[in-house]
Amino acid sequence: TALYAVLFTPVLDLQAVVDGILPREITIGAASNGLPANYVVALGVLSGTIILSVVVGVRWLGGVWLVCAGIFYVIWAALYTTLFTNLAGLFSGSWQGMGYWVAQQDVARGNQPWYYYFVGMPVYELLPVVFAIAGAFYFIKRGDILGLLLTLWAGITFLAYSTASEKMPWLLVNITLPMIFLAAKFLGDLVDSVRWGQALRLGAGALFLLAPLALLGGLFFLYAYTDSGLGAQHWTVLAGSVFAVLTGAYLVRVTSSARGGAAAALGVAALLLGFGVWSGMRASYTYDDSVVEILVYAQGGSDLQETFAAMDTQIFSAVPDTERQPFETRRPVEVDYDVWYPFQWYVRDAERAGQLRFTCFKQKEDDGWNEGCNSLDEKPGEEDFVPDLLMMTSDHAGRGGVELEEYDKSQSQHSLLWFPESYRRPTEARQEEEWRDELSRDFDFFKDVATSRQAWRDVMEYWIFRELDRDWFTGDYFTFQR
Repeated sequence: TALYAVLFTPVLDLQAVVDGILPREITIGAASNGLPANYVVALGVLSGTIILSVVVGVRWLGGVWLVCAGIFYVIWAALYTTLFTNLAGLFSGSWQGMGYWVAQQDVARGNQPWYYYFVGMPVYELLPVVFAIAGAFYFIKRGDILGLLLTLWAGITFLAYSTASEKMPWLLVNITLPMIFLAAKFLGDLVDSVRWGQALRLGAGALFLLAPLALLGGLFFLYAYTDSGLGAQHWTVLAGSVFAVLTGAYLVRVTSSARGGAAAALGVAALLLGFGVWSGMRASYTYDDSVVEILVYAQGGSDLQETFAAMDTQIFSAVPDTERQPFETRRPVEVDYDVWYPFQWYVRDAERAGQLRFTCFKQKEDDGWNEGCNSLDEKPGEEDFVPDLLMMTSDHAGRGGVELEEYDKSQSQHSLLWFPESYRRPTEARQEEEWRDELSRDFDFFKDVATSRQAWRDVMEYWIFRELDRDWFTGDYFTFQR
């Protein structure tokens, strides 16, 4: 409901609608003594949907639903209010986040191809993707109502986000969620369908190991095939995989009366679960810049942490030179405004304490120049305070300047990292292409990839090891220290 409201409110005469609902004593408008119409609409939609969910939930499950809803809303509120320190997050999390995303559709930030989520999801969410697809066919065939609803939810969500102009890696969460429910429902039905006592007596337990082993063996053989060549060990592994498949097929037939074949699917699910956990750990807890993750749209480089640590040790934590200048008026560090994101988070306390300030180092011919910018062309006078450290983007630092003569320049360091987007079609110009031409060229590109041994090798090297033939796209900076 909230999504439809955000999408369609631009074409509605909200003022007329609101004026017809509220009493005349309540003024609606942008003036300081009026209540903004968009706030009224937001409050009405949110209140209505919450009340509707409570009514439906209580009639459905009674007190159990209230307990579940309470747990959900406590966790949700704690996260969106930063542990209840920012109560405005309740509104921004439930309404403004969606409004911001809808507003970004005209911008088409990232200009990603329509197949963007087809690339990103198997990298991190292979378990729900594989079993959601299998579950969709399963529930369509069986006509299971809940399964069909979950299939519809997952399908519409994937289609909506793939069609939307803005495609960002963090939106994988929104797409994956219904797939997780669909895959979980399917796996749960598989577990419930097995007569475990009889199946285990007939040897179905071996299927739990044979299926993932056969899959791993086949993957190992394919990886070797795309490399320099095949040796005896590769053919041995392939033979073992074929033997595992044949043995598994025999056990599936023998245990069919007990539906023991489901154990093979559960074994594959366990393998994919382990792969997903490892992918998540690698993406979350690799603190340097060595792992090039597609999950990254733009993030700060690890050099920023090292630069901040050096500033903190050498400058921020040092005893102030009060004889030189009163501490409260000193700015021993000046940082280029173009490095504000994401460095501001690290230095927020130092900026608040007056130890650092962000400043403009643009020259007059640059976009965004103003009278307050420091072009570094004039040498400070003897009475002028000179910062201990300057931090500037590579564009500004490369120009030199008289003021920089007294400083030692560091090596180039990374402030921002962008994924190199190797999944794009070479020389694409999507904004200038008709959709028919775009699809035709994309499918030609897919055909070239599917028939290229090197392309398969590159895909597996990234998927398993996160190895790319390209490094991060970077935004760089230098530090200048006296």
